[in-house]
Amino acid sequence: MQTDKKEIKSGKKTIGEVFEEWYNVPSYQRHYVWEKDNITDLLDDVLYAAENTPNDEYFLGSYVIQSTKLGNDLLDGQQRLTTLFVLFAVLRDVDSENNEIKDVCQQFVYQKANKLKKIPERVRLLYQIRDNASNFINDSLIKENSIIEKYNIMEEYASSRTANPTIKHLCNAVIVIKEYFEENPSIDIEKFLGYLINNVVLIYVSADSLHDAFRFFSILNDRGIKLNNSDIIKSQNLQVCTEKEVARYAKSWENMQELLGDDFDRFLSYVRTILVKEKAKSSLLDEFEKFVFETGKIKQGPAFFQYIEKAYNAYTDLFEDTSKLISENIELKNLILVLQYSMQATDWVAVLISYYMKFGDKNIYKFTKKLACKVIADWVNGESPTRRIEGINKIIQTIETHSDVNSLENSEAFNFDTNLFLQSLQSDIYGRAFAKPLLLLLDFIYNDNNTNKWSGFTQISVEHILPQNPEEKSKWCIEFSEEERLQWTHKLGNLCLIGRKKNTSLGRLDYEDKKERYFKDKIANFPNTLHIYNNYKTWKLDDVIDNQKTSIEVIKKFFAILK
Repeated sequence: MQTDKKEIKSGKKTIGEVFEEWYNVPSYQRHYVWEKDNITDLLDDVLYAAENTPNDEYFLGSYVIQSTKLGNDLLDGQQRLTTLFVLFAVLRDVDSENNEIKDVCQQFVYQKANKLKKIPERVRLLYQIRDNASNFINDSLIKENSIIEKYNIMEEYASSRTANPTIKHLCNAVIVIKEYFEENPSIDIEKFLGYLINNVVLIYVSADSLHDAFRFFSILNDRGIKLNNSDIIKSQNLQVCTEKEVARYAKSWENMQELLGDDFDRFLSYVRTILVKEKAKSSLLDEFEKFVFETGKIKQGPAFFQYIEKAYNAYTDLFEDTSKLISENIELKNLILVLQYSMQATDWVAVLISYYMKFGDKNIYKFTKKLACKVIADWVNGESPTRRIEGINKIIQTIETHSDVNSLENSEAFNFDTNLFLQSLQSDIYGRAFAKPLLLLLDFIYNDNNTNKWSGFTQISVEHILPQNPEEKSKWCIEFSEEERLQWTHKLGNLCLIGRKKNTSLGRLDYEDKKERYFKDKIANFPNTLHIYNNYKTWKLDDVIDNQKTSIEVIKKFFAILK
């Protein structure tokens, strides 16, 4: 191979050889996320091999690096190498009487400066553009006895909900490793460490080219933590970016991923829906490769990252409570909350993001109301998941082809079978999937959406006012015949929402007692239930019929059904 060409090297190294080099965790890498099971599995495997096959090699996995002037950018294997880095720091401090162990482990953690030899101070593992993580490593891991001295602080970080994710997991790793050796005092640390350094091996791939390094990063997975679809999609797109663009888009991606956490892949699925406008046929990764990039719907690299950022900004404006849009538009916020608590996100979220990306907040409430009517009506009408997906994709297509919001709102894409809808409202709805959406919608309609912003619901139960199984001698059985109970018990007009788990015994109380003992303090967040509580002093057949008619009329008005 000619020396002027970019090289890809691979080979096998012992852990001792691996930790003779220096590593940077680039800004575009995910946080350190290994949990207790991942760490103890690694320790168990190495310990078992050290005790049962002490003369054999043990293959621990692989790692991918890009060689740079400052060291090796660690593109794959971060979780494993970080765990080993922490392991050396812990072993250095837990066996304080063995100077040889202390010296060897310290060499794998930190290089002390020597002015005479012109050796600079240096840490084996550096987290780039994560100042908090780097500062934590410098303060709590690299100095001898720092594990012991900082242990109480690490326990606080490990249990904190607000700590930097990498710091939180680093502290947890320290605790897990320290406890592992404390709970297994029979382990010969010198023998364990000797085997780890000399017999445990990793396969490495080293690339001078960022493109080649990312190609391997897309192929190889970390042991115990498989790459998410989002990780691979990110790496594929960073391959075609310049080094300056890599730093910019990788950092942006990580910020988005950190805020959304486990929901990030779901967010990307919404973006896929907006771009493809068809039902997903395979994995998220395959969908992007085959139906987004290969079809030219969007170019890989900067164009893709810019589109994701735009979609992310729309998503946070619409769904983050701190956004200006949501905080100032109470009516919109409350309607979105109804959808969030009652409808599948795949039925509507992508549509709303698509609209906002194109039209911003222009007529946003009016559009959201049209969308809510469509998706709730499709549920009430019993449309299949496939038909519902086809419906939302048709709306997204309509958004794409319309330049005027007014003509968009009159599109046939929002049509539904109104006759079937009204028939379903008159039927028994208890136990049906659409019961909760309808009741939450009634709450929204009766709510003062100019001033009363819902904060969310911790628990929602659908409650019968006329109980399903009243006691034989109760007023319910006197005031309702068995036929009337069979006809009206499960109707919309006899149902409401309460903010607690259902209580069968209290739910069977006579109406006057039920209002005071069951409803009174549990319905503040449920305006429809409050409406019933305040407007019906009795609950007899005429009251149920009246509330049924009233409920259907207000729903018809919301859905703009004139018949």
